[in-house]
Amino acid sequence: EWASDPNLAIPVITAALLNHPDVKAVGYPGGQMLGNVATYMQAAGRKPGDIFNFGFDTSPQIVEGFKGGWVQLTADQQPFLQGYLPILSLCQQVVLGLAPMNVDTGAGFVTPQNYEIVAELAKQALR
Repeated sequence: EWASDPNLAIPVITAALLNHPDVKAVGYPGGQMLGNVATYMQAAGRKPGDIFNFGFDTSPQIVEGFKGGWVQLTADQQPFLQGYLPILSLCQQVVLGLAPMNVDTGAGFVTPQNYEIVAELAKQALR
């Protein structure tokens, strides 16, 4: 349910952080939740940088999290390529009889030092 409405996680994450004030890092399983980090941290009375927040994916919300100092690391899985290349491979297999492609989409990490490079492409849902 949290993936469809990340606000549902606010009371759970807030309670966990209040009950465990020594938490140093929190990992989020998907972009929807990582994009909502500022809300979670503010609800728990935390400031940017108090906790190392990390996760997966890129989005305009995650870019804003980097700008605000709330997000420290995310994996850039390049979802556009992950969606486009399998369709291309399937078409080539059906039409041309080619073997399926085995492609590394070049996943990497986005940090406070390099998030601006992917910001515009994240806004376009290409990264």
